[in-house]
Amino acid sequence: MAKKNTYRVICKTDLYNANRYAGFNKQTGIKVCETDLTLKVAQERLLTFLNMVLADEGYSSSERWRKNTSVGDIELFSYSDGTRAFTIDIFTYSVEKEETDND
Repeated sequence: MAKKNTYRVICKTDLYNANRYAGFNKQTGIKVCETDLTLKVAQERLLTFLNMVLADEGYSSSERWRKNTSVGDIELFSYSDGTRAFTIDIFTYSVEKEETDND
């Protein structure tokens, strides 16, 4: 039986800032927000994070992902494999495929 792909939502920053903010791996600059998700659920979670950031920045929320665009200082990205990301200031939130022993 084929193993299903799982995805995670992460936040990434540079190592300097990773050492200043709680929850980040001090060697990689990555903070794992959620794990073991389907691609669809990971995309929904990332949209939830985006809407929290939009609200904090004074923008209205979005019901769907807007491909490769920007809202103020927030840049949104969509990739051909279905993963997505957005960047604000020093942080990049993204969906990425989880590594498995079979990869």
